[in-house]
Amino acid sequence: VIHYTLDVLAACIGPLFGILLVDYYLVKRQQIDVDALFDDTPAGRYWYRNGFNWTAIKALVAAGLIGLCFSFVPWFQPIANFAWFTGCILGGGFYYLLEQRSPAVFAATGSREAA
Repeated sequence: VIHYTLDVLAACIGPLFGILLVDYYLVKRQQIDVDALFDDTPAGRYWYRNGFNWTAIKALVAAGLIGLCFSFVPWFQPIANFAWFTGCILGGGFYYLLEQRSPAVFAATGSREAA
């Protein structure tokens, strides 16, 4: 049972880590406005649609579901122990592809709007 528990945790945490890495290094190119991180108003620079980054959520759900399939489908048992790594790669890849497809850009007011 503990293997299933760890595999499920890895299937969810791995994609999250991949999304964070891709967002910081590839999407934002290591340019973060630290003061704006603490502005949680709709006028803030990092405010997304209704306060949620739907691109990241879509990538997280897709990669997490695939990771769960790796954990519970018997055919994928040889790679089930690598759920964190596969989730990290899948989550980052999905996020990067979705962000390239419909990038969020900074408007003149500093808020994010879909391009």
